[in-house]
Amino acid sequence: MDSPKRYSTGNGICITCAGETKLQLLRVELGCSTGKKLPPPGSRAAELLSLVKDFVQGKPTHLPPEVLDLSPLSDFELKVLRTLHRQVPRGKVVAYATLAAMSGSPRAARAVGGVMRKNLFPLFFPCHRVIRSDGALGGFMGEKDAACFGPALKKQLLLNEGVVFLPSGKVAEESIIRR
Repeated sequence: MDSPKRYSTGNGICITCAGETKLQLLRVELGCSTGKKLPPPGSRAAELLSLVKDFVQGKPTHLPPEVLDLSPLSDFELKVLRTLHRQVPRGKVVAYATLAAMSGSPRAARAVGGVMRKNLFPLFFPCHRVIRSDGALGGFMGEKDAACFGPALKKQLLLNEGVVFLPSGKVAEESIIRR
């Protein structure tokens, strides 16, 4: 694999990718403060960056799983992320504890939080859809010097997907998956 290249739209979205014959995403960042460095027009990297941008703007997207480099992930991390990807659709959220149970590890809520914190692919494994058991958003990725970061970015992504919020700022019960 050739050396990784990092591209940005200049508005808080960055991707890191590598590969010559088969381009793979190594990381997707939302809320990053890196300056604008667009990939070559018409390249696979440009296509992938466009997909991430569409996702952030609330448009339904499909990222082919073969473009993700999943080799750094443990079996537990893969299981949690795949459960999230397959069982928590747009417009719905799930608590860390519920996701742990859905993944076959009912006592691993804190470990699930760690998996979400380290998530390299928030487009494909939508960690913004994981909240606290009390309906509060909890933490989220992003740098503090970016225009939109942390819980503000998480809430905006969820609003873009149609998640309903209460006046208190917590997620409404109809948007939460309970098991």
